[in-house]
Amino acid sequence: MEYFTQQLINGLTLGAIYGMIAIGYTMVYGIIGMINFAHGEVMALGAFCALAGTEAGFGPVGGLALALPAAALASLAVGRLTAKVAGDGAPLAGIAVTAACAVLLRFAIETMPGWGTETHALESDFLAGTLAWGAVPIARADLAALAVTALILAGLALAGRVTRLGLALRAHIDDPRAAALTGVDPARMRDLAWLLAGALAAVAGLLVAPLAFVHSGMGILAINGFAAAALFGLARPVGALAGGLLIGIGETWEERVDSLIALRDAHDRHGHIQEIIIQNFRAKPATKMADATDPNFQELSRTIAIARIAFGPGMNIQAPPNLTPGDYAKLVDAGINDWG
Repeated sequence: MEYFTQQLINGLTLGAIYGMIAIGYTMVYGIIGMINFAHGEVMALGAFCALAGTEAGFGPVGGLALALPAAALASLAVGRLTAKVAGDGAPLAGIAVTAACAVLLRFAIETMPGWGTETHALESDFLAGTLAWGAVPIARADLAALAVTALILAGLALAGRVTRLGLALRAHIDDPRAAALTGVDPARMRDLAWLLAGALAAVAGLLVAPLAFVHSGMGILAINGFAAAALFGLARPVGALAGGLLIGIGETWEERVDSLIALRDAHDRHGHIQEIIIQNFRAKPATKMADATDPNFQELSRTIAIARIAFGPGMNIQAPPNLTPGDYAKLVDAGINDWG
């Protein structure tokens, strides 16, 4: 029972973070009907800004104060560039613009002095250590992630019901034409959606940083947020949160397959996914999961095979070879066609 409770808390923590990422996807999709491929890199930018603030001695709160405006403004810049280049009637062109922005953001992160391509650990006395709930140890980082997520989501829900700006945003998402007739400015609502998506990405980046390392490629974690959003509809924030919790708690074979199927269904509708990366966990020293058990090769190969069956021969599927040394031929036999 203690093990189950511990795993449930870990799953809820990851699910809450995935849900926050997912709501950022739904914010943009609900307004302009387009998937933002730069969302993961905006999250990575937020994590690096939070790292910089924490290392400067301002703690997680100071790090968040730095990450929020940086990620929100970066997201807004992506949105305005997308609108300028693609306009309102070319969603595929808009997707291409966000993908290009993702590349530029990652390049900016990797060329920033002190950031680069190295892996960084966000360390904070406030988030370090555990608290005991009976016989179950609960990491402070987990509690902080759950509390912050709950507060932010409650705040968003309340703002959407009692503030003029929140009501205007909801009205625009429900019916843009009717909202415009009542005086709601569409351009302002689009900017607000991009800003909120960036702010949520920054918070998600800060919350995931103590649970994993901060690095320029961490934007790939947003794929779980996208899967969460796709599970119940990309335009439904509540469904996005529910999808995030399900993915975070799950990770049984059934949930893993469901996540892959959700991605395939989204790809069938939009044709936007270029590659699927199946990355196996490896425990690292001085991290929260240093003593966790690595998945065996059978689990990895089965997941690759399921992805290949789900997406068919036309999809690029990758598994990082450096994480599975000596089994290269078996990875190819399982279904990969890209070494990364």
